[in-house]
Amino acid sequence: MPGLNEVLAMGLAATISSTFPAGAAGRINLAVDILASRFGDRALLWLRAAGAFFLLILYVLLAWRFTVYSGELSRRGVTTVILQWPQAPFIYVVAFFLGMTASRMTRSIAS
Repeated sequence: MPGLNEVLAMGLAATISSTFPAGAAGRINLAVDILASRFGDRALLWLRAAGAFFLLILYVLLAWRFTVYSGELSRRGVTTVILQWPQAPFIYVVAFFLGMTASRMTRSIAS
C-alpha cells in the first residue's frame, strides 16, 4: 500500500507519546538499582528525587523543542512524500503529550 509507512510513522509517534502522561501520573519510570545497596535509605530517596527532577527537565526540553520544530514544519509547509499529508499536526500532538507528561511529573514531584 503506497504511503503506509508514512501513516505508521506519524501515527506511531502520536500514539506512543500519548502513553507518557499516564506513566508519569503513575510514577512509572525506569530505575536501575545496581548501586542501591551501597547507599542508605535517605541517600536513595535523594537520588530518586534527583532522577525524577532530571526526567522532568528532559520532558520540558523535549516538549519545547518539538513545539518549535512543529512550528518550523508548519511554516515551511512540509508534507509527507507520498500522501502529501502535512507533518506539523502530528508533531504538535507529540509536543502536546510531552507537555502533558511534564505537567503530570510536576504534580508528582510536588506531592
